[in-house]
Amino acid sequence: MLYSATTVSGHSRLIATEDDLHDWLVRPRKMSEVAWYLNPYTLALQRAGQFPVGADDFVVADGGVMARLAARVAGRPCESLSFDYSAVGLRAIDRIAAAGLRLALVGGTAQEAAGVARCLEDRHPGLDIVLARSGYDIAGRQVLDELARAEPDVVLLSVGSPWQEQLALQAKAWLAKPAAIVTCGAFVHQTARHPYYPDPIVRLNMRWLYRALRTPHVALRIARYYLPFVTRAMLRQPTLPFRR
Repeated sequence: MLYSATTVSGHSRLIATEDDLHDWLVRPRKMSEVAWYLNPYTLALQRAGQFPVGADDFVVADGGVMARLAARVAGRPCESLSFDYSAVGLRAIDRIAAAGLRLALVGGTAQEAAGVARCLEDRHPGLDIVLARSGYDIAGRQVLDELARAEPDVVLLSVGSPWQEQLALQAKAWLAKPAAIVTCGAFVHQTARHPYYPDPIVRLNMRWLYRALRTPHVALRIARYYLPFVTRAMLRQPTLPFRR
């Protein structure tokens, strides 16, 4: 693994609001930065040492429960910023296009990635997608070399945890041109099937339930990680891996 020397403390910086996320995505930077999504599953992986994020990385609350807990721990409002194309993801792509930034997509099959790239460029005038490639063959240095040659300003890694977090930390250390690197779960897979969520599901903020009903491994993840985490959090405030 090619991690930067500072990814050891486990206490990232919290991005609490959507406006803050947008500003972080498009701001000038002297070095690559990673934003990863915090939910009970990624928290368990991070605590197990699957991806050693640290003090120069950023973390975003994934889901309403985690946002409320993060707000309680941080002592300030915190929004759920789940990165899907029905809400936060769409507006983030708008901001990237408006800023004239170069975007790289890694995730899904090669066909899905190419289709999502065409769809996004059609829907967001001025968007410049410099790389769209499969997320199923990310072992070794080939994907890192492709990212380096593409010289993106923003990288969306949609390959699932813990692989996307591991790849994000490798890319942070590898890329010569500074980039904002975001882990975004099933963004490519879902956007290839846009609209993935029915409108009533979006309005009721029940995306998690819809995914659980459609995707067996998500249902198992909720049972194994989410429900025990929520139960423990009701009894005692959890320790979360970010600085207040």
